[in-house]
Amino acid sequence: MSVSDDDSPGGAKARGWVRLPPPSPIFSAYRLPKPLNVFGQTTSTVAFKGSAMMAVLDLPDATALGAAQGVTNVLAGTGRFMGERLVDDSTRVDPESGFRFKNRSSLKITSHPAFPGKTLIGCEYDGQLQPPA
Repeated sequence: MSVSDDDSPGGAKARGWVRLPPPSPIFSAYRLPKPLNVFGQTTSTVAFKGSAMMAVLDLPDATALGAAQGVTNVLAGTGRFMGERLVDDSTRVDPESGFRFKNRSSLKITSHPAFPGKTLIGCEYDGQLQPPA
């Protein structure tokens, strides 16, 4: 998932977002014009990675947030947090064509070396168009 940096409708500049220096090759990050509230935390920074969009929280330890959101840390004991909670795993079939759309959406929480002392929380989406069976 990415956002264009131009003035086109929906682009970062049109939204008033300011692109931040890349924290790593796999992330892009933006400063928002106004803070937003995410699960009881306030942030002005969002990050994008692959098909995920995430809020960057000033929260060094994600353990309590993970517990509150029903997300288990698969890296427990390592000093990092990474986990997800499945939100949707469904397949919809178009009755006319027989094509199927498989959707998988999850709530992700992670700490990542690209954002030291921060917690990232957001959604990741995976959609696949499948031919008729």
